[in-house]
Amino acid sequence: MKNEAAISAALDTMGFGKYQKIVFFQCGLAWFSYQTWMRAQGFIFNDAGTVWDISHLLRGMWSSSLQLGMLFGSLFWGSLANRRGRYYAYRRCVIFGMAFCLVLAFSFNYIFMLIVLLFVGFGIGGELALSGTYFTEFCPPKSRWVLSILSMFMPMGGTFMSLANLIVVDLVDYLDNDWRILVALMLALEIFLSLWRQFLLESPYYLASVGKYEEADEIMRKIAIKNGKEAVYQEHRQSIIERSEPKVEEEHKGGDKEGVKEVLVKKPVNKKSLAYAFSKNYRRPTILLTLINFFLTWGYISLITFLPVLLSNFPSVIASTIILIQAACAIPGNLIGGFLVQTCLGRKFTFVIAMIIAAFLSFMFYWTTGLVETFFVIFMNLFCLLSYGAMYTMLSESYESETRSIASGWCIAWGRLGGALSPFCTGYILDLPDGEDLALQTFAACFAISALCALFLKETRTVKHRDLRESLSKSVLAET
Repeated sequence: MKNEAAISAALDTMGFGKYQKIVFFQCGLAWFSYQTWMRAQGFIFNDAGTVWDISHLLRGMWSSSLQLGMLFGSLFWGSLANRRGRYYAYRRCVIFGMAFCLVLAFSFNYIFMLIVLLFVGFGIGGELALSGTYFTEFCPPKSRWVLSILSMFMPMGGTFMSLANLIVVDLVDYLDNDWRILVALMLALEIFLSLWRQFLLESPYYLASVGKYEEADEIMRKIAIKNGKEAVYQEHRQSIIERSEPKVEEEHKGGDKEGVKEVLVKKPVNKKSLAYAFSKNYRRPTILLTLINFFLTWGYISLITFLPVLLSNFPSVIASTIILIQAACAIPGNLIGGFLVQTCLGRKFTFVIAMIIAAFLSFMFYWTTGLVETFFVIFMNLFCLLSYGAMYTMLSESYESETRSIASGWCIAWGRLGGALSPFCTGYILDLPDGEDLALQTFAACFAISALCALFLKETRTVKHRDLRESLSKSVLAET
């Protein structure tokens, strides 16, 4: 639409200012929170499982419950964001997750924790599905590559939780239920996020897509004031508030002797529906990104959930220190990834190369010991999180604004399905003779399949102005 083209142009003119930085840190901390949960589950389930004498298979069910909740949460919050607004859903998902995080801290047995984790995951699913979309719709189109840098908050969250585990569980080690302290730390983070998020704004793209042009203008004006660009914004204001006329197609009916035109009004396509994400224009990226999310998350969630088990040949403090170093080294990896996606490698080949390397390291992990084994563990995590940054960038850039939220929710939900199935299956495999070898080969296969699927995607680096170009082309066609 013409109005959305004007929003894109206005954001580009105002640049990446103060409000974009606020959104950057808010969405970054949401991904930080997500990764603390992903990293903490291995520590929490290992500690609680030891206290309650739970097998590896049943511990895997805890992780599966969390991931299953994230699956339904990604679909629900993504759909709600399309129907009621990005901010409307984004604000509520963090409150939902915070409430059940509090309940989780008082878990008293296996079944109770299994149920509560489903609801915790439901809230986290919204955080994961909506953060990239929310950031993208406030970011100037020419700066959307910053989404790859945003993913550095994930390893930062993993580093934070690994350090907390090392201090609370391994160094202090005076409680039988140390895992409750880790849950309390994540609860404090959720409370902080929920309070800060009350001051964010609704997406101007969403408001324009539902015909609320005056409200979109008011949001853009607030951003312009926050960025000190109010005078610059006035140049685009009229194009944003101008109401677009519905598109009407005319054609001659054959055999009309009087030459009277019959006007056919073409029913507009519902771009906010999931069906549109599987239409001719988007079918291939939707299917491929769904498969990529499924297999990447299968391998990665299994890896971080059972990493304490895979490092069980080391003393507990040394194993926790290795995990801490592993998480911390992924931070510069994401910064490197942010640079690589802007080079000739682009988003696609940055992802493919990172996945191939992660698959090789997973395959070779079992055959190494000592320092070499530590090296492989560290770089497996680095390349996995680097690939996540490139993948989330492709996911946001592959769709126009009306479809982005529901399509992202769908793809990420299938990732959560992979994350839900993998701990259960991996827990079963690890209880088998020589199970560690088979589990690591499974991780390698998942990463290799993700790389293969990405080869068939189109590079999105060259379409970073998608909203602007598509909207302008539509307005030109409407005028002609």
